[in-house]
Amino acid sequence: MKNIGVVVVLFALAVVHGDHLEVGFYEGSCPSAEALVQQVVAEDFLVDPGVAPGLIRLHFHDCFVRGCDASVLLNVSDDGSTEVERKAGPNLSLRGFKTINKAKAAVELNCPGVVSCSDILAFAARDSSSLSSAGSISWDVPAGRRDGRISILSEAQSGNLPPPFFNASSLVTNFEQKNLTAEDMVILSGAHSLGVAHCQAFTSRLYEDPNLPDSPPQTASGLSLAYADLLRKLCPSDPPVDLSAFMDVITPNTLDNKYYFGVLNNLGLLNSDNALREAVDLKAIVEKMSKYPVWWGKKFGVSMVKMGGIENTEEVVTEIRTNCELPNSITDFSNRYFKIRTDS
Repeated sequence: MKNIGVVVVLFALAVVHGDHLEVGFYEGSCPSAEALVQQVVAEDFLVDPGVAPGLIRLHFHDCFVRGCDASVLLNVSDDGSTEVERKAGPNLSLRGFKTINKAKAAVELNCPGVVSCSDILAFAARDSSSLSSAGSISWDVPAGRRDGRISILSEAQSGNLPPPFFNASSLVTNFEQKNLTAEDMVILSGAHSLGVAHCQAFTSRLYEDPNLPDSPPQTASGLSLAYADLLRKLCPSDPPVDLSAFMDVITPNTLDNKYYFGVLNNLGLLNSDNALREAVDLKAIVEKMSKYPVWWGKKFGVSMVKMGGIENTEEVVTEIRTNCELPNSITDFSNRYFKIRTDS
């Protein structure tokens, strides 16, 4: 009973107070935190550059569901449920979990119980952007986030995450619900300069009738005929789940503003990419981003900071997780259970 009382007190101390995020938050409590995360991300990037777009997307998918609380990293929710965000359809292709776990382990060795998984994820997204842009895109990350204990599969399927078929108005509305502007949405869409999209996300744009393999590409899909033909060679009308294509055919492995050139020239892979060209007000922003690469890089960092500040206003109890995949009470219980089993 004494241990239970301690847990209750710790939970009470972890109530969210809306603390302001700060650059250099860990300078006193864990000054090596950001360097340790950067080192792990760089090591994994050398082995597989694809980890960079994975980590940027992981941060985005985390913040758009329950705020930036690392709920997307959980394998088990607070009540023991395994029906968590990362098992939702939009999240099945997420990657970068292993890198975050490695970074967390490195930080825990130096500063146990100090740095949140959500802050580590924010640092990793920044470091991934820097590595993928040869250092030209980076920003100071305000930190001080705390980790949530709840992750619910249905919340990642309920419209929080913008699907690839969204039109312009739906995209703007979705981002506004997160206190992000239409300009933020267009700027953050530039992350599609990196990584791949699974064929299933865009085959509806390639075939008049997905049940007829020889059906011609749609002339009104917003794809150039040459690009549509190239994609049809890669993606059959009923593609396997793991088949994919580069999001940006101009500079697929570099985070830069060439994505916007592609959008303006009917090379936007997803319907949501093409939507930026079709809406007059959004197209004006796209044109500006395509002209000024340095300016776009700076704006990308600003919008990433805004996105990283999305708060979870529902969850009362938060913590600094020891294991990014488990709430602390479950981690502690698992450790105690294992000890009892091994001692007996």
